[in-house]
Amino acid sequence: MKKIVSTFILISVYNLGYSQTKKEKIQILTFQIDSLTQVINSKIINLKNKDTVILELENQIQLLSAIIEKRKLDENALKDSIYKKDIELQKKNNEILHLDQVIFNLRDSINNSNQKVDSILWEIPNLTWNSIEFSLKLVIPGFKFTSPIGKLLISNDQKIIISYDYNNTWWSDDGNEHPLFYKEKDAINYYSKDLYDIELSYKNEGFVIRGRDATNQLIMIKGLYSDFASMRGQDLGKPMWLWSNTLTVKVTANQKDKDEFKYISDLVINNFTTKSIISKY
Repeated sequence: MKKIVSTFILISVYNLGYSQTKKEKIQILTFQIDSLTQVINSKIINLKNKDTVILELENQIQLLSAIIEKRKLDENALKDSIYKKDIELQKKNNEILHLDQVIFNLRDSINNSNQKVDSILWEIPNLTWNSIEFSLKLVIPGFKFTSPIGKLLISNDQKIIISYDYNNTWWSDDGNEHPLFYKEKDAINYYSKDLYDIELSYKNEGFVIRGRDATNQLIMIKGLYSDFASMRGQDLGKPMWLWSNTLTVKVTANQKDKDEFKYISDLVINNFTTKSIISKY
């Protein structure tokens, strides 16, 4: 009997201990689940908060992008307005320049209205144009200049100097005595070689070189060039290049006398043509 009672007591104690252990485990597990739930809920809240922050940032980015885009549009509109204003300003400047030129021309016309433009015949000895001796006829204000002295024509006020130069190149020339001009470009290169700020143009049968020399004087050279080729009695083959003539008139003046220089230069450019070469026979 005692044995049965002892056994019962042991089983009861064991069951009681087992029940208490299981309860504790359940409590611990329940606590862990609650803690995990709290962590998960906290993470969910943090994620929601981050989503809210991200959404706010995205809204701010969109707002800033819209502001930037508007500023770009405003900037483009401002650039377009400035460009249009620049065009209008350039047009006004051009109008002013044109009016200034008109005024200058009117003043020049008034100043020269009583000035007589003469034809000065310049005797050129021992030179030939197309194998015929010639004189040079220049249309300039005669009262401004003294008679030609050699190759020089100097204005009475010493402001303007006019000179001429002549080149005749034959097919048989060896080039020891003078430069060889086999084509017009040779003459242009020769007469412009010592000049600076060169401007080249062609007008009234000839070439025009504008620039300045080493002493900063204004230079204008008007040149006439002609060459001749012949079959020389042959029926076949190409014509043989025989010779070229080049006659130039140069106008020189100081920078301070540029208005007078322009006036005389324009007269030479407009009037110095092949008609200015007067044959003596």
